[in-house]
Amino acid sequence: MENHTPSLSSSSLQTTADHGATTGIEPLTSADNKPAQVALAAVESGAVTSTMARGVTARLDVDAAALGLTPDRVAHAAELIGVFAPVVRGVTPAHRLGLYDALRNARIAGRTEVVARRLRDDAPLAQILDFRPVSGTSDIVCQRLDVAMARTADAIAKANGEDLSPDYLAAEVGHHLKAFFERIYASRWFQAVYDKTITRGQYVYTLSNMHQFVRFTTRILGRCVATADDPNLRVHFIRHLQGEVNHELIIERDLTAMGEDVAYVRDRMAPNLATRQFMAAQESAIAFHRDPILLMAAPLAAEGISGHLDNAFLDALHESAAGWGVSDPSRVTRFYSSHMDLDGGEDGHWEDTVRMLAAHLTDETKLARFLSVLAATTAAMEGCYDSWIDDIRLG
Repeated sequence: MENHTPSLSSSSLQTTADHGATTGIEPLTSADNKPAQVALAAVESGAVTSTMARGVTARLDVDAAALGLTPDRVAHAAELIGVFAPVVRGVTPAHRLGLYDALRNARIAGRTEVVARRLRDDAPLAQILDFRPVSGTSDIVCQRLDVAMARTADAIAKANGEDLSPDYLAAEVGHHLKAFFERIYASRWFQAVYDKTITRGQYVYTLSNMHQFVRFTTRILGRCVATADDPNLRVHFIRHLQGEVNHELIIERDLTAMGEDVAYVRDRMAPNLATRQFMAAQESAIAFHRDPILLMAAPLAAEGISGHLDNAFLDALHESAAGWGVSDPSRVTRFYSSHMDLDGGEDGHWEDTVRMLAAHLTDETKLARFLSVLAATTAAMEGCYDSWIDDIRLG
């Protein structure tokens, strides 16, 4: 099957490939900027995996046999290489950043544990992580990735007044979103659109389930306005809210043009399981946690999809609609076409949300919590698109 993944060229979506050059990232800041200059020079040496130059790198393809372990035990682990190496002149800002950067690379790759071979007991970088022995081995140690990253971030913050810059922290969000977009555009729903095999029933089911959460968008954004203490953040959500008014009516017009029962969709329909899971994720972020920053993980998932679509997608969808007997396909695809304009571009909703993150994801704890919600919203959105195909096989 041909891959139809749209181009992910957004200026705010700056990421680092496993072996590519680092872009758009400021690694370290400090009061006198000298430690930052040392670390910046190290980062500018190349890729994320080039952290070997600073003492540590994360090996994602762990050689289980070499560690005396079975493959299933290291399935979710990255191996830290160089963490037990001697540090002759003492630990520098570049060493600590290099350790964090290696751990960050492991998190981007979806790992949840780190493992290493213990070479000595007095390795200062290894002491930061507080490794634990792996059962059944004599010299293999491990740590949870989240614990390792928190301890390393604490070590960076405590040493010489240096800190991880918010731009560097927020840039990790771009890595996770890039992977999400690649997965979603390769999903069964989008492949069905590009292959012109999506059925009328599947498309109606898609719009009907979207209506279930789109109609609550303005109310959710209103809660964000009410809970945002930062004036700039309030302005962001006010502007976003103004751009979302009555978008459910666009869906209703698409459904009406197809002869569907809009009253049922609006007044009586319950969302399917996957759609409800997405709704629960976004609603809990603002209604229970009352955290408008966490809520941003929902539009990054939902609006990011439409914001990165191109005319090839719309052409394919129009061709499918024509095949269902729709005389004017543009009249039943207005929700998608309008959101390609509203959510995409340099001044779209998605770009505006991305720009706000660096101002608020100012430490590892805030970033980790945001990434947790982002994982929930992106996984739920993947589930939505798959279910909108899988649930409807006959219509």
